[in-house]
Amino acid sequence: MDMKIYISGPLKVLSNREKFHRFYEFLASVCREYGHEPYMPHQKSDPVFHKDLPYKQVFQMDIDNLLNSKKILAVIDEPSTGVGAEIGIALEKGINVIAVYHHQSEPSRFILGLLERSPHATIIQYNDELDCGEKIRLLIEKKIELI
Repeated sequence: MDMKIYISGPLKVLSNREKFHRFYEFLASVCREYGHEPYMPHQKSDPVFHKDLPYKQVFQMDIDNLLNSKKILAVIDEPSTGVGAEIGIALEKGINVIAVYHHQSEPSRFILGLLERSPHATIIQYNDELDCGEKIRLLIEKKIELI
């Protein structure tokens, strides 16, 4: 595998848990197309499916993977303190962040402002899953700049 990519997305308060999990899996499949290794917290520490994991263990597992990733692919459609923290930590450490959101969602204005002013962040607004995948593919191939 070429590089580890941390897939960050809301886990706790989701309007449609299955839909978001499928979307995270889709993002991971796009990463794998290019030989990258995705890390998906929902597979290891989802608060519903892994509710017995102690919070210290969840934090350590996820922070270790975050800090050992070359990029963060963050879904910012719905508010999430965890995603916001992961983005902040990544940017502070100089880890590149690709943030994606559906054109009908309303991401946090603070997060958008934080991402926009960082030289380590790219924001992708997409129309549907296929559009998102294509924009990520183009970015991975370094054919376009999406900030």
